[in-house]
Amino acid sequence: VSPFGTGLSRLKNQPCVFGNDVLRFTHAGDECLTIPSSWSLESSETNIIVYEGGSVMQQARSLWRLELARTKWAGGYINWYHPMRIRHITTGLYLGVKEDSNDLCLLSKEEATLSATCFYLREVKDDNKVILEDKDLEVIGVPNVRYDDVTVIAQHMETGFWLSYKAYQVKKKNVGLVEEKR
Repeated sequence: VSPFGTGLSRLKNQPCVFGNDVLRFTHAGDECLTIPSSWSLESSETNIIVYEGGSVMQQARSLWRLELARTKWAGGYINWYHPMRIRHITTGLYLGVKEDSNDLCLLSKEEATLSATCFYLREVKDDNKVILEDKDLEVIGVPNVRYDDVTVIAQHMETGFWLSYKAYQVKKKNVGLVEEKR
């Protein structure tokens, strides 16, 4: 996904990730984070997030908006360790972790507390917690995170869980056992 916007900082730093950018989270280049076509908010069995490949890479159900959680600059740069919320474009719901079950799902605006929905981007997968000072969060920032330039790993701030997947063996009619990633 190519970013689109206006303003001098956007023109000078086109490959950089900004707050409110719409993008896809890809895994290994051939799958992206999305909701299943049978998704529903009413059921915990269908309110799931999956990695899926194929035609979904061109569909709106795999689009997400990054929203800075603690800044006066809504369109500021997304940087390492800056708290952000991830909003699903087609449903308008937030990606979050349910407090009772620790399951990754979409949460309504009423359920979407900062502790349930805040993530930050990491360069490497380590469990060292980094807490930025308020003065570092209140500025527009430095353009560190770039599209297609670096590997980005998202971590849930409250639980420390990594945005990854679980693999399940599912039996499908006329196919047999298939690995499904959630």
